[in-house]
Amino acid sequence: DIRNKLKKIFNNIEPFNQFALRDCFYSALLPAIGALGGDSKATAILAGSDMHFSFQNTKLIQHNERIDSNELNKWLSDQNIEIKYSQIYQNEIIEYIRNEINNEKLLMISLVDAISTDPKSGKETNNTAGFKHWILFYGYDDDSQEFSVIDHFYIESPIYCKLKMSYDELKRSYNLQNEKYGSRIYILYKANGFCTNDLYRTYFNNWIIKRNQYNNQGNPIIEYVNYSISIFKLLNYDIVKKDLISFIENYYRIMVYYIKEKYVIGLFDKDKNLVKQVDTIIVNINLLRNKFFYIAKYPKEKCLCEFETAIELLCDICSGLMNFEKQIKCIDWNM
Repeated sequence: DIRNKLKKIFNNIEPFNQFALRDCFYSALLPAIGALGGDSKATAILAGSDMHFSFQNTKLIQHNERIDSNELNKWLSDQNIEIKYSQIYQNEIIEYIRNEINNEKLLMISLVDAISTDPKSGKETNNTAGFKHWILFYGYDDDSQEFSVIDHFYIESPIYCKLKMSYDELKRSYNLQNEKYGSRIYILYKANGFCTNDLYRTYFNNWIIKRNQYNNQGNPIIEYVNYSISIFKLLNYDIVKKDLISFIENYYRIMVYYIKEKYVIGLFDKDKNLVKQVDTIIVNINLLRNKFFYIAKYPKEKCLCEFETAIELLCDICSGLMNFEKQIKCIDWNM
């Protein structure tokens, strides 16, 4: 029975928070890799190496923002997993997903403003403010007219959840995605070979080489945070509003970068002091992004009072990053 097979597979993919990537692409990809028999922990280390920043003329530039399909194919081939891509609009998207799941495949689908529900608490995810957002689909129930999904877009919490999305909601958000960005669906399934040996060691070695290079340079993220402080201290709503989209996107990327760092650092930080420090940084960045979303949503007269809180958070983030980057250089990276 296909439903029993799927239930058996997906009972093995929790807890998602061991990755804590807070990146919609990887939070959909890594549970799928684990469910299909790959080495998701090794891939989580490799995932962190795709982020490199520079600060140029008031802008934070992220290089290699997303791995290309050839690199992703290689990663998944190492995991004995195949992937196929679909950018063709699916008129019968519900039936399309059901058929792929019935063939023991998982689907990563990019959606806009999709709302999922936690069946335990009844909480709903926040919409994505018009941005595209990856969600993993792994089951369905025709009786309740719902898909089983993995989503993490709780603004107030970084916890990943097994959630439910109604068929109607999927159609609505899929059509929004298609209108704004075009259809993007990745289908993953188990291949017929074997996983490459010792991926954990190979990927860690790649990570440490790039981290050492980063340690020998000035930190562009700290430069960008200092720039952000100077902008908010102007207390000028119009100036902040003009750059708000870039603030939202950049602090999302900064948060993702340090959560990825936390995953690897946690393997070596025996007393967990550095892990606690980076946790505080991540929480503050998340709180700061809440302020950005508030400013994006409400008019000027309701937002100026949020500027002082944003400045306090930015100063806390800056001092936390400086202390963290100073101490990380003292870690013994020998496994």
